Amino acid sequence: MFLVIFYLLYYNIFYPQAQAKPPIPIWKAFRYNRLMCFSAGASFTAGVILTAGGVATVIRIKSKKEIPLALLPLLFGIQQIIEGIQWVATKPSCLSGTMAYAFLAFAFVLWPTYVPASVLLVENNKNRRTMIIGCLVIGIMTSLYLLMALIKNPLTITAETGHIAYLINLPWSWGIFPYWFATAGSCIFSRYKLITWLGATVTLGVVYAAMSYGNAFPSVWCFFAAVLSLLIYFHFRTKYQN
Repeated sequence: MFLVIFYLLYYNIFYPQAQAKPPIPIWKAFRYNRLMCFSAGASFTAGVILTAGGVATVIRIKSKKEIPLALLPLLFGIQQIIEGIQWVATKPSCLSGTMAYAFLAFAFVLWPTYVPASVLLVENNKNRRTMIIGCLVIGIMTSLYLLMALIKNPLTITAETGHIAYLINLPWSWGIFPYWFATAGSCIFSRYKLITWLGATVTLGVVYAAMSYGNAFPSVWCFFAAVLSLLIYFHFRTKYQN
C-alpha cells in the first residue's frame, strides 16, 4: 500500500507539469476530470462547522494532555476561514498575501509537527509511541524544511476553477512523502480506532488531491483533512460515553 501511494505521489506531484508527461490510463479520468469544486462558501461553511465542532470537542475532554488533539478541528476551522478570506480577496494585494502566508503557516509549518505531537500525547502503548515519535521527528524536520522554503521562495496565489493554487518554487520530492508520514502516518499508528480511520481517510485525500490538483494540493488536501478532523469529536464522544 505504501509503495502504491508513494508511486502515485511521485508521478503526479514531483513532476508538476502534467502536460509534459503521458497520463496513467487507469487514473486518466481522475487526473483530468476533477470531481470536486471549492469556493469561498465552501471554505467559510467548513470553517464555521469545524470551529463549532472544535469547541464541542474541547468541552468534552477530561485530561490536559488531550487538549492539543481536541483542538485540531478548531484549528482547521480557523485555517478554512483564512482560505475563505483568500477566495474573496483581490489578487495580488496585501490582504491576499497575508492570508496566503497565514494559510501556509498552518499547512507547511504547523501540521507536520502538531499532528504527531498531539497523537503522541494521548497514546499509552509503548510500541506505538515509539513509531509516533519517529513520525514526530520526521515532522519537525519537514516543518523546518518547508518553513525555509516558504521564507526563501517567492509566492504567487491564483484562484483557479474550483480551487486556489499556491505557486511556490518547492521541490515536492523532498517534502510530500515525509509530510504524509508525519501527519496521516502518526494517526494510523494510534491504538484508537477513529484516529486510525482519520489517518487512513486522510491518506486517500492525499492521493486524490495529488493526482487531481497539482499546485492546488495544499489547499485541497487541507480542505479534506479539515472536514475529516471532525472524527476527533466522535473519538472523544465515544471515549467518554463508554
